[in-house]
Amino acid sequence: AVITPTEATRADVLTLHPEAEALVRVVPNGFAASVWEAARREPEDPPYVVMVGTGENRRMARKKGLDVALDVWRRGLAPAGVTLVLVGRPALPLVAGVEARADLTDEQLRHLVAGARALLYPSRSEGFGYPPLEALAAGVPVVASDVPAVAEVVGDAAVLVPSGDADALASGIQRVLEEETVRAACLRAARARLDRVTPVRAATALRDVLRSLGVPA
Repeated sequence: AVITPTEATRADVLTLHPEAEALVRVVPNGFAASVWEAARREPEDPPYVVMVGTGENRRMARKKGLDVALDVWRRGLAPAGVTLVLVGRPALPLVAGVEARADLTDEQLRHLVAGARALLYPSRSEGFGYPPLEALAAGVPVVASDVPAVAEVVGDAAVLVPSGDADALASGIQRVLEEETVRAACLRAARARLDRVTPVRAATALRDVLRSLGVPA
């Protein structure tokens, strides 16, 4: 068997290897939400949004959509007074209103994400996507690109925008920060999304695949 974490990734695999259709199974990754739920707190002032996973080189930075996020601030499209905080060591030059924080501990990362007004996830390509789930568990709304795997994982618990579109990303940020009904709807929908990817559900699905292959599990 070949296991993928999303139906979208399964479709990608079968595009290259259609002969493997009977072999490719979907087992969503497991995510333990409790440690992120415990980090919940009030958003910080001055306000900021956070982006986790910016790519370690220019190619990966483009895959993660870092150039798109930076373009929002470069062109003055971001809400006034809102800073973009990047986690890691960005491979692209920063612009006004953007800062980076590297070498965070797990606890510091959770604290940073939980204090944000939103998490940005403008990737052009993903196979699953943990940062949106982490943010949702911490009570932080998400603005993400509508690439198939991300849309599959977060669904209606995030504001989805076309990938590669800085204007659409800026509009999504504006909606989440200024429209309480949008923010509340995303966070209400988060519980169902988190319940779909619990470690127990992931382990059970993997066990079922193994048993179907005759492996004692």
